Amino acid sequence: PGAVMLLGVGAIAVSFGLIGHATTGEPRIVAVTAPVAHTLAAGIWGGGVLGLATVLTHRRRRFIALHAAVLAARFSVLATGGILVAAAAGVALAAVRLDAVGELWTTPYGYALLAKVAVVGVLAAIGAHNHFVIVPTLRRIPDHVVGLRLRWLAVIEVTLVAIVVAATSVLVSLAG
Repeated sequence: PGAVMLLGVGAIAVSFGLIGHATTGEPRIVAVTAPVAHTLAAGIWGGGVLGLATVLTHRRRRFIALHAAVLAARFSVLATGGILVAAAAGVALAAVRLDAVGELWTTPYGYALLAKVAVVGVLAAIGAHNHFVIVPTLRRIPDHVVGLRLRWLAVIEVTLVAIVVAATSVLVSLAG
């Protein structure tokens, strides 16, 4: 089942590089590969946040205090890679889509893109806080209160990921 799932996810991601504005952008190689990389990386990151929040929300307090640091540390590596790839691919997509930097603050597409980037910036800040403050604290002292803070931050991240998905839908409709 895992291989079939990965094949399906890969097929969905590749489809984004073969339809819509990606088929008309230049340079073509960037216009086709950037949406695929962006979709895969963002999916891994967003799906990982959802998985982490789900596990932390449905576990007992003792589990959170003892295991949250391990789960968050493992996810942090995945999330860091995901956000770096998604950001690089997102910059490439913007470069293909926009004719000039000024379009960021003079077009509906630019406004939507800046809004999405702002929400992603908040997500990255929460992730950095978790990585550099929450996880090291939990590793030193498996404190229930800190574990609950991680749980709530993960739930907030899931909400923000949903907003990013909505902003992405707006961007796709504006690019069409």
